[in-house]
Amino acid sequence: MINEHNVNAMKKCVFIGNKYYFCKGKYSINPKGIGLPLCLMLFIYNFVHICYLVNKYYNNSSHYIYLLIINIILFTLHILQTLNTALTDPGSFLPNYNEDKSNSIDAKLMIATIQHQDYFLKFCRTCLNARDLRVFHCSDCGLCILRHDHHCPWLSTCIGLKNHKHFLFLVIINLAFFLFNCLLLTQFLLLIIKVNVNDLNEITNEMTNLDKTFIFVLLCINGVIFLFHIVLLINHIIYISTGQTTSERLKRKKGATNPFRNKSKIKNISEFWNYPMKYKERIEYNDKAAKFLDTNILICDYLSGNYYLTPNKKIISQTYINYGYDYTKQNIELIDKSNNSTEDDSRENIISDDSDNKHKLVNSNN
Repeated sequence: MINEHNVNAMKKCVFIGNKYYFCKGKYSINPKGIGLPLCLMLFIYNFVHICYLVNKYYNNSSHYIYLLIINIILFTLHILQTLNTALTDPGSFLPNYNEDKSNSIDAKLMIATIQHQDYFLKFCRTCLNARDLRVFHCSDCGLCILRHDHHCPWLSTCIGLKNHKHFLFLVIINLAFFLFNCLLLTQFLLLIIKVNVNDLNEITNEMTNLDKTFIFVLLCINGVIFLFHIVLLINHIIYISTGQTTSERLKRKKGATNPFRNKSKIKNISEFWNYPMKYKERIEYNDKAAKFLDTNILICDYLSGNYYLTPNKKIISQTYINYGYDYTKQNIELIDKSNNSTEDDSRENIISDDSDNKHKLVNSNN
């Protein structure tokens, strides 16, 4: 079994599923994900070339310094928010790796009831965990994700419970960034076709054919990306106001009701923004489902030690409580793990012997 020394060592950097987790599981990165570096390279190239055009043709303009400052600020915000969204753990569950335990779980007997509708819960054969409602397994990340919205290939990560807000901020920042680029490039394009634009039409003849080509290509790229982000933001606003995620909307059959939706759109938005785990208080589990579901623990809470034990040795992640799930309404008595002598026994239910799982859970420092 994993001793305390090994657990502390693994907190620094751990490889779980297909991702490395660091900073006690708060952040993660997929080493095989090529979308994020490609995305950053594209945006850096776009930023550098626009700065080059502004510096070359606007350096004598009174607006030169303002255009440059705005472009730098928007680009900096874009890069920081992209990294924040891509690296933040979306809400990944720790795999069980205990095949003996999985044989005792019959997913067909696990039933969750919400709004008078019964749902059979699923069992993930990859993570060997019972999957709660709103939990989906991502084959790219190799893990089950809580409140999974979608896997973003551009960020090389899933969008879930813990980074969905960051993703929305990123979309809004990108809209401002690409709108500014489109307006600036459009002004250059108007110069190319010899349309008078303020006092800048005199520089038209100074533009090289290479610059004209780059301006047209960059305008097309920025325009397409800008329109894509508009559609993306509108879809997410609709989904959030109706109490659903992208995954749930795509997988729900046409005409089927949404069990997580509140009557008020304002209440749906408020729940998403302030208490995204509140929906669990409306779910009733049968005995078979309740027996296994709370033994699942989020990776970030396990590596940081932010979890509790109940008298019946169930695991409760602190993230659930932080995000609005009131366990007191479920009549579950919390016991501080630091004062519980059976902590090591409960860990045995989370991860089996360390020597048998080096291929699954590896300290990257070794």
